[in-house]
Amino acid sequence: MNKSCIVVFVLAFTLFSYHTNAQTILAEGSHEIINNIEYGYVITNIQSKEDHERYEIKFYATNNSCTKYVPLRKSISFSEKQQNIIGEFSCTNATGKRFTTKGKILTMPDWNYTIQNDIDGKGLIGRTIPIGYYFRKDQTISATEIILTPKGEKPEVKIFAAIIPEF
Repeated sequence: MNKSCIVVFVLAFTLFSYHTNAQTILAEGSHEIINNIEYGYVITNIQSKEDHERYEIKFYATNNSCTKYVPLRKSISFSEKQQNIIGEFSCTNATGKRFTTKGKILTMPDWNYTIQNDIDGKGLIGRTIPIGYYFRKDQTISATEIILTPKGEKPEVKIFAAIIPEF
């Protein structure tokens, strides 16, 4: 009984540790490839104020492998993260002043199916049904955010990459 509990614990620990991702530090203008997705950011505008620096940053993720798909699941708890997250960028030295963010979450677009044929005469033609999320090959998803950092400091950005199954 004791050995079987240890085996189950070791197996569970191995599986859970395989699916956890560490945060990776990104340098400005460079990129990091994690699970065949290229993550990076570019500073598009800098303004220096009296007590802080204002950066306009474009975060991006490019899929370099085959199409990735996440089927739609019902949420069973309130603590679950969004199902369509590609990656979560966080700026460790962002101040968050003036209602600015400290990072950005990039998400996959919805994948919907539109019913073409009337099934059993129920009048469902034209109805759209959500079936999941997708990230096509060579597709780039990007978003811009304004980040404030203390005077004289450049943004220190980390990426927390999601594991997305391939289709």
